[in-house]
Order: sequence, then C-alpha cells, then structure tokens
Amino acid sequence: MKKYVSVIIAGSFFLSVSAQINDIGTFISGGTADGEKILKSYITPYTTAFGAALSGGWYNTAKAHKPGGFDISLTTSVGMVPSADRSFDLDELGLNGRYTSSEAPTAAGKREDGPEMRYDAYSPLGDTISLVRYNLPQGSGIPFVPVPMLKLGVGIFAKTELLGRYMPTVKIGSFGSIGLWGAGLKHDLTQYMGIADRLPALNISLMGGYTKFSSSFNLDVKPGDFGAVDSTVVRSFNNQEMDLSVSNLTANLLISADLPVVCFYGGAGITATTTKLTITGDYPLPDQNTYFIDQDLELRGVVTDRSVISDPLNIKTKTGVKPRVNAGIRLKFGVFILHADYTYANYSLATLGMGISFR
Repeated sequence: MKKYVSVIIAGSFFLSVSAQINDIGTFISGGTADGEKILKSYITPYTTAFGAALSGGWYNTAKAHKPGGFDISLTTSVGMVPSADRSFDLDELGLNGRYTSSEAPTAAGKREDGPEMRYDAYSPLGDTISLVRYNLPQGSGIPFVPVPMLKLGVGIFAKTELLGRYMPTVKIGSFGSIGLWGAGLKHDLTQYMGIADRLPALNISLMGGYTKFSSSFNLDVKPGDFGAVDSTVVRSFNNQEMDLSVSNLTANLLISADLPVVCFYGGAGITATTTKLTITGDYPLPDQNTYFIDQDLELRGVVTDRSVISDPLNIKTKTGVKPRVNAGIRLKFGVFILHADYTYANYSLATLGMGISFR
C-alpha cells in the first residue's frame, strides 16, 4: 500500500508539470548554445529543490536500532523553491536570439506565458526571414517539489544501522517513467562518550546517505511549434526523449532525546547534489539557406533533412557542498510512529512520515 501511495504522489506531481517538460525541447530550435543556457535557467530551480528533498527523510531519531531491530515508513520530503529563483533574466544569458521581455518564469514560476523568442536571418535581397519564433513556456505555478519514498532502517552490529530508501520505477502513462533508490549508514557515537548511563535518553550519532532519482520523459517537438515549415523526407521526430537524473549525498551529525512517547531530534551537516540531463533523438532546426514564402508573403524558416540535429544536449551540473540544519519531532504509540521535521538550507525542505519501528 505504501508503495502505491508514493507512486501516486510522485506521479501526480510530474503529470501536473508535463506541459512544462514537453516545452523544454523547443529551446533547441534556436540552436544548442542558446538552448542549453535557457534550459539550465528554466529547470535548475526544480532540480535543486529535488536534490534538497532527496537529502531529507533519512532519520527521525539519532538512536540506532539494536541488531535485528528495524523501522519502515513512508516519508515525503518537500523541497521549496525560494521566490528569487522563480524567474530568470534573459539579459544575463548572452543569447543570440531576440526576445520581447527580459524576465521569464522558471519551471517553478507563475503560470504566465514567457516572452517570445525570435531568431531571424536575411535573404539576398535583405528581407527578414523568420527562422524561429516561439514563446518560452509558462511556469508550473508549483514552487515546491514533493519526493515520496519508502524508508527502511535495520540494526546490524556495533550500534550501526543500515539505511535504505526506494520508490519503484513506474511508467506515468505515455508521458515517461520515474524511480528512486538510496542507501546509507547510521552509527551511534554515544557509546564512546561515557554518558549513556547518566543520560539514557540522549543519543548522538553520525549518518551518511546517497540517493539517486532517475526519470525519462517523452518529448514531441515539431517544426510547426516554432513557426517553421517541415520539408524533411527521411528524418522523423518520433524518437525524442529527455533523461533526467538527480543524485544527492548527505552527511549529518545527529542528536535526539528519546522519551517514552515523544522524541525530539535534530541534525547538522552537509549536502551536495549532482544533476545530469540529456536530450536525445532527432530535433528540427531551420536550414539557414532555405526559406518559404507563406500566404501572407512572409519569409519563414524551413526544416530540411540536413538541418535536423541529433542528441543535442548533455548537461551535468553540481551544486557544490552546502550546509544544512534541521529539527523535528517523532511520536511513537507502540510500534507506530509519526514524525515531522524542517530543514534550513539554501533550498529549505519539510518532511513528514509515518510507519512502524521495532527495537
């Protein structure tokens, strides 16, 4: 049941931003140089929030399970995009194309049309040829990223706990697929401090964990999407795909006060996120040496077999090492647990979870 809940939460989010994801392929129509700059600016706030969310949900106490003890829970961490990162300035990108306004929404921004992008050329007679014309996509209107997952902790030896997290790879209709896995360790430090007998409720530990989210989305970019004419014969555009992976590494010093029903816990540490994005398949680009006169006597760009570009983008970004600090509370009724915490970082997040814990 928990597996299906996590899939429903994640699937609902990605379906809600499906229009924004599909529009991403249009960025390439003005050339890969501009396309990469716009794509990074548009999607980075979401991938950064995603990475922040992946760093959450690892723990709800500093206390490690005894050998054979375990907990299993459904947790959802929500990475929040700050208001400053919900729009970006095209003037700062050094683009080759022209645009009607310099401010554009990011994927996490408002649901309002972005400025029109234009790429023109000139005929031998000096007439303007409209090669590419399209509007940058709207924001999703959702300034946060929920990341649900199943979390498992198992006590092994020497007050050490093996941690794991998982969301099965599932298809989201014909739109794409998503999946997640992670592994980590938590080790008790209180045993080395000589305070366990005097302060039995106090626990201090060190944990580290790695999580990787993988996704694949189908794109559908045609010449008509940016005002060009399709004259291709042997090339098609039915193999377009965007692969996105976000991985996070975190390490934290934990402290908790474990009382009979309630546990107060907190942590301070570091986090680092790596994002890899590839756009594969064939994509239309206008031929610089060919144009078409439409019924309004305007010169328009033409996509030919020779102007089609394949596998245009392969982008890797890293956030660098960032500090994080969090605090939370856990309630335990028998073996059942409920927990919630808040993490302050460059992209802050909130985590909620419920499950069972034994020993």
